[in-house]
Amino acid sequence: MDESRELRPEILFREDLDGDIIQVDDHTWAIHGSIPVDGEVIIAEFDRAEQAEEALESLKPDRS
Repeated sequence: MDESRELRPEILFREDLDGDIIQVDDHTWAIHGSIPVDGEVIIAEFDRAEQAEEALESLKPDRS
């Protein structure tokens, strides 16, 4: 297969990500999602909700 056409794991992750943002404690926000292997997981943690929102938005595939 042409290497430029291979699907990289991070691309598959982005396409499958159905995440939301949850507050873990007063100073921790997380992207929460469901992945095939482990089910419901915390995907990443951030100090501020805005950081989590920006990160989640950057992971969403461009639908245009």
